Amino acid sequence: MHRDGGNLTPGKAIIGWMLKRWSLWLKTILSRNRNYLKTIAERYSGVRKNGVDKVFCVGYRRTGTSSFSEAMKILGYKHCTWDPIVWDWYKRGKFRTILRHAKYFDSFDDLPWSVIDFVKMIDKTFPNSKFVLMERDPDEWIGSFEKFKIRLGKSCFTEEYKKLRIEKFIERNSLIKTYFCNRPNDFLEINVAGDDSFERLCQFLGLESMQAKFPHYNKSSSFEQS
Repeated sequence: MHRDGGNLTPGKAIIGWMLKRWSLWLKTILSRNRNYLKTIAERYSGVRKNGVDKVFCVGYRRTGTSSFSEAMKILGYKHCTWDPIVWDWYKRGKFRTILRHAKYFDSFDDLPWSVIDFVKMIDKTFPNSKFVLMERDPDEWIGSFEKFKIRLGKSCFTEEYKKLRIEKFIERNSLIKTYFCNRPNDFLEINVAGDDSFERLCQFLGLESMQAKFPHYNKSSSFEQS
């Protein structure tokens, strides 16, 4: 039934209201997309102007990877660390998705970036990149790794298990070193507990060092690397 004065029927009024709401929604989406693209453009900057594509930490957990992460942020890098979504992509074999994701960052640490087979793929995908292996005394490392697992609710390690993990730790680092042998401009071994560790990292990246020692992210009474 029509209203007096030739006004719109209720049906047309509802359609008009829906069109206005749809128009407002569309403007919001377009605005958000523009902001998103602007953010992505801002992210994809930094390291390339130094002639380097990416910087990957290929050290194992509890070797100073968190300290590396903080150092890269201090140096102004767009850093990507542990992300459960990225790790899920890796477990599902969505390597192309991960590599597309990597384009929006300058530096990386933790899984999956430190998995040996994936390191080789990264090296081929980003040929002008640099790789940093975090070194640590195996006996110190297994103690820290055990504490880390206990905090996650795991049981204490047996002596036999400790020995096995140390062997795998040494073997893994050896494989990384072998892969990058004869490539001193692309590969750096470093111990964040060293007096000149941060300075060496900066020199490796072609940056001016603000300090000699690494900015330690995690500490205990005996310096607990993470």
